[in-house]
Amino acid sequence: TYARLEERYGLDGFYILSAGWGLVRADFLTPQYDITWDRNAPTYSHRCRCDSWDDLRDLPAEDEAPVKFFGDEDYVPHFCRLTEGYRGVREVWVRSPDAPGCVIRPYPTETGRKWHYDCVRAFLEGKLD
Repeated sequence: TYARLEERYGLDGFYILSAGWGLVRADFLTPQYDITWDRNAPTYSHRCRCDSWDDLRDLPAEDEAPVKFFGDEDYVPHFCRLTEGYRGVREVWVRSPDAPGCVIRPYPTETGRKWHYDCVRAFLEGKLD
């Protein structure tokens, strides 16, 4: 899925929302880490909303290209915070919509934890609006 996104948009237009690093370009090399916003993760690796982190924000604020977010609802608040003030349209593809300041694109599915990979594949195949 990542390779298909990179093929379509190139590394310049492809970002990763990392619980450990923030919003980083896809070619940003991170050291190995075990941090997640997943509420079901073990306590040692779970990043809480109350945690104070100095996240990276690699998305250029002056850019106006639409930004499309595909990810679990645990990541949506962080995406919204890290893209706040971005000039372009921010689209959030989610199972349960709640993304202040963003255009919500509901993706109803019964798929488990990795549902967003199915959503990206459907997007790349032109099956989504």
